[in-house]
Amino acid sequence: MYRNFIYKKQHTVHTKKPKVIISFAILMLLGLFSAIFLQFCSTPTETDYEKYEVQGDVRIITFFNTDGQQNAEVAFSREGKLVYDKQGQVLLEYEYNNKHQLTTMRVFYNQDQLETVRTYVYERNRNTEIKHFTANGTYDGVIKYSYDTRGNLLQGEYKSPYNELRYVWKYEYNNNNHKIREIHESFLTNYYRRKEFEVDKYGNVVSMEEFDEYENLIRTRFFEVFHGIALQTKFYEYWSGEISDSTLFSYEFDVRGNWVRRETTPSTGRHTHQTRRILYY
Repeated sequence: MYRNFIYKKQHTVHTKKPKVIISFAILMLLGLFSAIFLQFCSTPTETDYEKYEVQGDVRIITFFNTDGQQNAEVAFSREGKLVYDKQGQVLLEYEYNNKHQLTTMRVFYNQDQLETVRTYVYERNRNTEIKHFTANGTYDGVIKYSYDTRGNLLQGEYKSPYNELRYVWKYEYNNNNHKIREIHESFLTNYYRRKEFEVDKYGNVVSMEEFDEYENLIRTRFFEVFHGIALQTKFYEYWSGEISDSTLFSYEFDVRGNWVRRETTPSTGRHTHQTRRILYY
């Protein structure tokens, strides 16, 4: 059973070089997860810095793989907003209004071939619509958001160019505005999932339970968070009755608290690492 797994963490502070190394065991599930509309189905309260696990006046992050080859790069404005995001052959460019609100995102392939355009609509400083267009300007659907009186996202829905409802996701919160429930439903594939979250007083997720369309508990995931990074996650599959695999991650942080090297040692397979070169304003 997962509760009997031993978790070991090493915290070492080096006095000669200003860095902190943290090693931890992360137990991972091998399985299939639905990734439909993943980039739109999360609460829009996460900042661009949080998405990339950085803090403090970051200008550019360049990513390198185990072989030392650059495979990604992102850039931020002084306000901490994404300017561009290069991932392999895909380039995302972002534009903002004078309130630093995202207004347009353009998606390019091979960094110069325009694929899609997304425009963002706001009401009372809240993003209420994301309209999708093809490269030639043809309307290609819309995502609409609704909020409660406290500004929390309550529901998102995706509609096709023909105004057909394709996908819905909903959220519920506790009295501290921390998300405690999430529901996803697709009308194209009959997909349904409900997730229940246990959070600490800061809103960090401690555990998550996932239920299927028959309200059967299918998996539980446990989290331990340090410095905005998941130090440990454990997956428990109820149909298999065990945790399927384990991987050891080690992080190295710079003096500003941002990780610059991550080593991955799976229980089986190749040892890999990723490094980040971070430039600041």
